[in-house]
Amino acid sequence: MCSFKASATKPLLVFLTVIFFLCPCSVRGEDSDSSGPKLYFQNQQVDPLKESLSGTLLPSDKASPPSEKSDASSPATSFARTFKRLFSFSAPTDVVEYNYYVVQFIGPVQSSWKKSLAGFGAVFFDYIPQYAFIIKLGTAKVDDVKELEFVRWIGEYAADLKLSRDVYDITPDKLREQEAMLKVRVVAFPGEDMVLLGSKISSAGGTVLSSSSSEWRILINVKISIKNVDGLKDIKGVKWIERASELRTDNNIALGIIEARSEQEKVWPVSRSKLFGEGQIVAICDSGIDTGEVSSIHEDFSDGQGGSRINSNVVFPGSSIIDYSGHGTHVAGTVLGNGMKSGSSPLANSFPSTCYAGAAPKARLYFQTVGPADGGANLPGIPADLFDIFDPAHDAGARIHSNSWGASGPGNYDSLSVSVDQFMWSNKDFLILFAAGNAGKDKDLDGVIDSYCIDSPGTAKNCLTVGASESYRIGSSEGYGSQGWNIFNFYAEPLASDLISNKPYGLAAFSSRGPTIDGRYKPEIVAPGTNILSTRSSNQLGNGWGFFNEDYYWSGGTSMATPLVAGTAAVLREYLIKEEGFTDPSAALVKTSLIHGAGSLVPGQYGTGSTQEVSGAPDNVQGWGRMNLESSINSDDKYETEYHDIEDFAPSDTTYSRVFSFKVENNEKPFKAVLGWTDYPGSVAASGGLVNDLDLRVQQPDGTWVYPDNAVSLSPLTKYLYATAIDGYYKEDVTGLRVTPPSYPCTLEAVGLAFSNPLGFIENVEIVIYKYDGGVGDELFRKSFAYVPSGQYALPVGLTLTEGSVVVAVEKQNSSFGVGYQNLNPTTLGMVKVGGIWQEAAFTPVIGVNFRTQIAATNFDRLNNTVSVTVESPQAGTYKAEITANNIPFGPQPYALVMSGMVGDNPTEGEIELNTDQPGAPMSTFLSKAHSASSAVNVNTVYGTALESVYSDKSSFCVQTVADSVISIRYSVTGLPTVEAKELTLAKLFTNGTNKQFKYANLEDYTDGNWWLTDVLGKFVEPVQALNSTTAYYVVSVLKDNGSYDDNPDLGVIDDPQILGMSSPDTGGTGCTVGMDNEYGPILLMLIAILSLVLGRFSKLNSGEPFITVKFRK
Repeated sequence: MCSFKASATKPLLVFLTVIFFLCPCSVRGEDSDSSGPKLYFQNQQVDPLKESLSGTLLPSDKASPPSEKSDASSPATSFARTFKRLFSFSAPTDVVEYNYYVVQFIGPVQSSWKKSLAGFGAVFFDYIPQYAFIIKLGTAKVDDVKELEFVRWIGEYAADLKLSRDVYDITPDKLREQEAMLKVRVVAFPGEDMVLLGSKISSAGGTVLSSSSSEWRILINVKISIKNVDGLKDIKGVKWIERASELRTDNNIALGIIEARSEQEKVWPVSRSKLFGEGQIVAICDSGIDTGEVSSIHEDFSDGQGGSRINSNVVFPGSSIIDYSGHGTHVAGTVLGNGMKSGSSPLANSFPSTCYAGAAPKARLYFQTVGPADGGANLPGIPADLFDIFDPAHDAGARIHSNSWGASGPGNYDSLSVSVDQFMWSNKDFLILFAAGNAGKDKDLDGVIDSYCIDSPGTAKNCLTVGASESYRIGSSEGYGSQGWNIFNFYAEPLASDLISNKPYGLAAFSSRGPTIDGRYKPEIVAPGTNILSTRSSNQLGNGWGFFNEDYYWSGGTSMATPLVAGTAAVLREYLIKEEGFTDPSAALVKTSLIHGAGSLVPGQYGTGSTQEVSGAPDNVQGWGRMNLESSINSDDKYETEYHDIEDFAPSDTTYSRVFSFKVENNEKPFKAVLGWTDYPGSVAASGGLVNDLDLRVQQPDGTWVYPDNAVSLSPLTKYLYATAIDGYYKEDVTGLRVTPPSYPCTLEAVGLAFSNPLGFIENVEIVIYKYDGGVGDELFRKSFAYVPSGQYALPVGLTLTEGSVVVAVEKQNSSFGVGYQNLNPTTLGMVKVGGIWQEAAFTPVIGVNFRTQIAATNFDRLNNTVSVTVESPQAGTYKAEITANNIPFGPQPYALVMSGMVGDNPTEGEIELNTDQPGAPMSTFLSKAHSASSAVNVNTVYGTALESVYSDKSSFCVQTVADSVISIRYSVTGLPTVEAKELTLAKLFTNGTNKQFKYANLEDYTDGNWWLTDVLGKFVEPVQALNSTTAYYVVSVLKDNGSYDDNPDLGVIDDPQILGMSSPDTGGTGCTVGMDNEYGPILLMLIAILSLVLGRFSKLNSGEPFITVKFRK
């Protein structure tokens, strides 16, 4: 037996385990080991009628629990004993008029059942999956309630259910630093006596730091010795206890690309105005804004005529009025800066390509300052109760609230998340946005970013959580434009050598990935997040990613992506009011519309090999994709978007059913329907989960049904953890834990461990799974993690098991590494390997093992409150979107539905025209245009090309324009090969018998010699996007008068014969050629920062010359 040194017992550093929950669903018997619904509490599950919990529960007479197994080492027995303790309660020694209970119904909740319980005086609080609630009930009424035929079970809401598993998640060093004191957040039920609660907390050894109350709950921040925390859960009226979060800005790393300015520049038909966010108020809670004094703040926040667009700057206690970090000033400029310091003219609605305006340059601002005086990332001014942020902003008229901050973690649903969901449920016109966080890491060095790292409160269900995509800035003067991801400690390929901002169709490596701990998709949307240029605080300490000038600087992070989405949300809300006729669009409609327009980034910047991370939309990397305002609104008369904001007659129970019809003319673009709703807040005791569950399916014209994209209906993970404290760290090479899965087949989803790496070494730690059959047998699985720092982690496994037990081992060679352990091994499940021989350990390792069992299949999503149905190649005819209610514990449930599809004709193939999407296009007229069929052999012979095949006619045009200007033309093609877009070759054909290949651009970059494809609506086709042979595309090319692609020496005349084809394999195509010498003007950089700014519209020309007429999109 190996020796080890024991230290003083410390409370367990409970690792953050990857756990899913099965939310309520109509399918009976979905769990493979039980036909009845279960209760889910803190990553565990129990069927109170089937587990042997003696007489400590209050079961109905309709079922009797089976006898308890006697095998002490059985995980099921240990699990049952755990829940026996959690649900047990002693007979009261004095008269208690009321208590808090968990009541479970027999199936999907009916409103009549709740009314019956209310008749007994029950007050309903949190919903607990499946079909259960925490209620307040007179003790004398418990027997009456348990006799109700629709009540499956009732039992006390026991003390041990109230204590979060992460409350002791603190390192020994940090604990010493805090003198063994913890800061915790105590959540109590509304209506309890705050004075009495404070007195009892003091009696338990705690000091009340602050407190607040609302109709939803009582919040009390407490400082207490770690040894006394456990006593808080015994205080009557306490619902939940968790560790207080450390909230920080998400600005350490950066963002990327979206699409809106084109739609802002046009005059819209109903309002006869442009869309710049006018009439909208956006609230921002951040470090501060410049000087903080409205009269002297950065000119980009002015109204263009001497006044300010800042309605108020509220400085919270503990905060500095001056923005020393510059974070808040940068964020605000990205949302609604108007570019006054860089050449805009807001009064004339002129935001030219030389200015650095934000997404909503005419919106007004309600700012909330919470930053420190030292310029650091911590935010001391954020109040304990987030309602103190949201309420004043809503009262001030703001309907968009942007937050680029959060607390790091594995995607927990905590009290901050609940507060966000509570406020949005109570104020359904108020859209809150949060940054996903910058916690993306590649611990196993496999070249793919690890999952489960979304910041709280971005884990809330109802907020819009924003991740970061790459921007496109590769110049050495553009922040970190010439740097690779290795500067942020990404060491494995393809990450290490990849530039930070050269692939706008990819994700930023640092951007936090989902899912949340209860299995939901997060983030829901991404936007540009690397090398973003925005406003600079005049008192700033440091220059972020780089100094630009005294008024602007570079920065990055999901902090920068979030304000891009917030500003665009303000513009979208303005559009819905002015053009679609919604007087007060719901937050669900704005959020759903943004998600509906998002474009998938599949396959991402690393292709389809082993390092492909973006697999489909939705997923836990990009959510539904990169934001695109143009696709979120009715920007083209051939493609219609239809909005429904349903509040009246919203679903109240499972009888609800409603059908919405949409007629599709052709299959050139997908039919898409997105359903979203602001859900009732989840329970921290159940780690979140869906409460009101709506379903969407779509019937095609031929009668077949299509179900939600990537629908999630997961079983819960059963967690086995046999240590309850950490007494030290085992430093020898190998230790393990023997476990038996709950049922078969199952998946060993993840292994959690408390780990010590005090010197921060980068060296392999291996998770190894061995078969166990009376002894340690064959190796079933092995995975190396190159860097595991000190802390508690859930490391992914994904091994399917069909029989038997296993030993989960942690193997290492560095003697400074340690795996947490607890003294003694009463279960005999802890093991060590000494001298090559496995044997029983004298301790229990702090290793947790998480299994997920199989469930019955369902086509619906049971976790997310946004679901989508996409038909890539729709049939012509009427599509019917059916909305039904699977479970409505708290109704009625309003919702939003957004649908879109082709309603117009396809473009005429080969017809050459000026590209109407070019921003700031010069006045031009065709002198001639023609197209004629030509073979690859003929073109190769005449012009010296090396084309294997051609896919367009030889297209020729001659255009007259302003001397030295840049123009772009387009024409439609079909029948393209099923390759990535960048594999095609567009060849310029010169009259002297030579050729020159255009360069496929990374974005809509109007630089001489660039080309790209768009769909029939003008949406850019990413270089790595696979083409469809039956789809029509536009070929767009860019030429400069007297540039290297112009075949006419006359000033103001551009001549361009060209042909689209595929180069022979041995010659290669130009592909996506981007060199380090590519430099772009400032506006292009800003347009990249806001994909909204990438496009532009120019007005209809009304001169005597025969200029091309531009038809605006509806």
